[in-house]
Amino acid sequence: AYYKMIPVRHANLDTVLFGAAFQNDGSVAQTNATVEVNVLYNGGNIYSQTSTPINSAVSSQDSVDITTTFFPNAGLGMYNTSFEVYADSTDETASNNTITDYFEVSQNEYRRDNDTVTSGNWFTASSDWEMLSLYKINEADTATAISCNFPVLSDGRGVAAGDAISYYIYNDADLSVPVAKNEFYVVTAAEVDGWITLPLPEVTLAPGYYYVGFKLYSTNSAIGTNSTLNTKIGPLSVLVRTDAGATTDPWGYTTGVMPFIRLYTKSPDACAGVNIVVTDTVVDNVEIGSVNIGVTGGTPGYSYSWTGPNGFVSSTQNLSNLTAQGNYDVVVTDVFGCTGSHSSTVA
Repeated sequence: AYYKMIPVRHANLDTVLFGAAFQNDGSVAQTNATVEVNVLYNGGNIYSQTSTPINSAVSSQDSVDITTTFFPNAGLGMYNTSFEVYADSTDETASNNTITDYFEVSQNEYRRDNDTVTSGNWFTASSDWEMLSLYKINEADTATAISCNFPVLSDGRGVAAGDAISYYIYNDADLSVPVAKNEFYVVTAAEVDGWITLPLPEVTLAPGYYYVGFKLYSTNSAIGTNSTLNTKIGPLSVLVRTDAGATTDPWGYTTGVMPFIRLYTKSPDACAGVNIVVTDTVVDNVEIGSVNIGVTGGTPGYSYSWTGPNGFVSSTQNLSNLTAQGNYDVVVTDVFGCTGSHSSTVA
């Protein structure tokens, strides 16, 4: 299966080849059987190709390829695909000759999920387990965040408040040392049963393939999946280690689970219209001052970069034990790289 969403700068350099399999469920052989593929972009047809005709025997399942490459470079928006099989004979049940699919070109988001959790996995994991999804970077880009969906399932599996999670990006050539990570984040009550999005230290990803995913530290945990997508996974698209705490546990791949793992890259356009507002409460009527700030707008979680008098720097949200008077300036960055700034004066 192709991505459900791909950032525009990578879609512009990407290529897609279509193929299909169909079965002759009729009582006679079908001559000149073909599959026609159409792609509609925002409602208009931008691609239409047909496979080379073949003869399809009774009860046979046949595979065909479309040899003309499709380039998903028409711009931001929705791309709808349809696959329809034709043959010379009249089809008794034409309604089962077509399947449809879709993907979207976004500003800065990679995803393979369809945003609808119908199931969850991994149920055979030990206490520490990891799962990764494959993404291709077509030109140098900056990773800013990873988001995963951890549902609470009917059998009670899921993440709970107080559980720890870690997010990683690996180059496909080295699955032992991550190129970016956010480790041992503690889940809050508000994050239970849904998406958890964590920022990454900004790292430039060179063109190539990367595995993106998480580590959980509980045998009762599960990642969101969709039963339909779970049937459309190519080998090596999803890697898993069910006992990541053991140094001898190797990575393996699964073709039965498509985890809900998203990757976000840096895009100035993604911050258009985003207004991050910082407010402060300054205590400076004592010898040792403090600055507490609140942040609205953008997408939590935020990171903080403070500068102040005498070379002062800090990455915490709030400041305490301030002994120097002057301006304390902060730049707040949300998970997608959008920023807001504020200056607080300690007099």
